[in-house]
Amino acid sequence: MNPELPAQQNKRPWLALFAAACLLLAIPAGRFAAARFAPAEDLLGYGGLAAGLAGIGVVLLAGGLLGILSLLRRESPRLLSIAILLANGISLVWLFLSVPG
Repeated sequence: MNPELPAQQNKRPWLALFAAACLLLAIPAGRFAAARFAPAEDLLGYGGLAAGLAGIGVVLLAGGLLGILSLLRRESPRLLSIAILLANGISLVWLFLSVPG
């Protein structure tokens, strides 16, 4: 070990907290996407639903990516990073399995 380098301190879990925020904001983001990006003329009526599900999927994927980066960065409470990553992953799998049609 090089005595000139400081000891590695525990890193604060910023990425894990951002991943948790993505998990909590997935439903409001989906509602926003459904309202903002839904086509005005939709023959089947599923255009808003598709935009909402895509919005939720994008936010959950971003949360999963932040969870993985949190693990790779070795943030201090590793259990927090793992729990948030699992929650994002389970939510994303649930989203894929519950898509109508």
